[in-house]
Parts: sequence; structure tokens; C-alpha cells
Amino acid sequence: MKDLMKYLIEIWLGLEKILRKKIISSDKQRLHESVKIFGEPILEWRTIRFHMRIDELGEGEYGYAAWSKNKTLDEEPDLILTNGELRMDGSGGNHHYISSNGQCKYICYVNVTGTSATPPGNLQVYRGEELLLSEDVVEVLGI
Repeated sequence: MKDLMKYLIEIWLGLEKILRKKIISSDKQRLHESVKIFGEPILEWRTIRFHMRIDELGEGEYGYAAWSKNKTLDEEPDLILTNGELRMDGSGGNHHYISSNGQCKYICYVNVTGTSATPPGNLQVYRGEELLLSEDVVEVLGI
């Protein structure tokens, strides 16, 4: 019985991997060419003014792409950064992704723990130490 369970789990995991690849491939079809090179999607959010994605690029790096709210994902993003990193915020699961273009730092905070009033995330943009923008996520679109 134990061997049968192990066998079934291996089959399930193999099917899950195949299905995930198909979903990611399908997801990439709706993206602009410049973002299709990104790896696995991590999150897709909408704030009041922006639609953004974070994708894993491999080797601990993350890509950040953002479109103004009036653009579609098949249009060229307003901003693409490929130097992002993941940072954990304690042991509760909250974490954030940081990307930079040399002038500004873009931080996407992911709220795993919190109250019912806590938004799923927040986008903050800094120039040096000056906070230029802080917007809560109003819609989680993926992952």
C-alpha cells in the first residue's frame, strides 16, 4: 500500500509539472514580447494606477514589469526591470520584492498575514529616501 501511494504521488507531481508548464505558456501568449522572456510568474497585481507583474528569472533574480492602468498586457510595459530580489519580512510569511533602475527603487510588499482590512500588497516607489508613491493592491490577478 505504501508503494502504491508513493507511485500515485509521483504521477500526480509529474502531471502537476506538465500542467503548470502549459498554464505558464498560455499566460505568456497574452504578454508583450519584451516580457515573454521572463520565467515563472510570481504575482500579478493591480493598484489604482498600475498593473504589474513579478516573474522569477532564475538564480534568485526577479523581473518587474508595470503598465499604466489604461494599457493592456500585450502593449509594451512602461517599465521593465530585471534586477529584482526577494526579501523575507520575519517568519510570518510577509515578504517583498525590490527592483531598481538606478534612480528609483520599486518595492512590492506581499501581505500574507494581517487582518481582514489588510490589503494583499502594496507598491512603494522611492527616489533615494524620498517616498514618491505608495499604493495598495486593489486586485490580485494571478498567482
